[in-house]
Amino acid sequence: MGHKTTKAKPKIARIYYIILFFLIISTVMLCVAFFNYEKSNSIINERIEWLVETNNQLQSYNNDLLASISTLNGRVEDCESSIRQYESTISELNAEIEQIQTYRDSYDELSAQNNELQSQYDNLSSKYNDLESDYDTLLAKNQSLETQLNTYKSSSNVLSTSSSSNSSSYNESSSSSQSTSTQVYITKTGNKYHRGSCSYLRKSKIPISKSSAISQGYTPCSRCNP
Repeated sequence: MGHKTTKAKPKIARIYYIILFFLIISTVMLCVAFFNYEKSNSIINERIEWLVETNNQLQSYNNDLLASISTLNGRVEDCESSIRQYESTISELNAEIEQIQTYRDSYDELSAQNNELQSQYDNLSSKYNDLESDYDTLLAKNQSLETQLNTYKSSSNVLSTSSSSNSSSYNESSSSSQSTSTQVYITKTGNKYHRGSCSYLRKSKIPISKSSAISQGYTPCSRCNP
């Protein structure tokens, strides 16, 4: 019995050492695992802190971006308002341009009418100058005939001395009737009578007999010498 007990003790001791060895190994492994866990936990915490900080920075950037977007939206609204004002101004300018074009068309029409009237005036002026020239020619012929008539009358007076008194009275009545029938022209404001071709008759030209003009106090024009 004693011998069996002695043999059993080394076996128990071995088992005890084996168990103790495994306990030590397990403890070491647990310590290593715990150390690794603490290390991993520290790394994870650092990463969490970095992520939190990064998130805060991103939120700050986001807030800044939102503020910038709000500012840009305000600027966009201002630009749209300015664009609407510019469009309104452009519409008004287009309306004014159309009105100016209408005025220009009217001006062109009036200019064409003015040119036509100017052409008619030039034609009438040319005709008037021709008539005035004809009138001067006829007036010169009339004066020539009067001169010839006076010459004839003078010859008649020389030839018929017996009827000088009758002839002189006839000449006076004839000359008075001619002066009465001679037509001259006066103006609205002047006190002279003129020939029909006188340049003083541009503004007004009133026909009157020479005798009537003289009886009314008019005197002959020094330029045309009617």
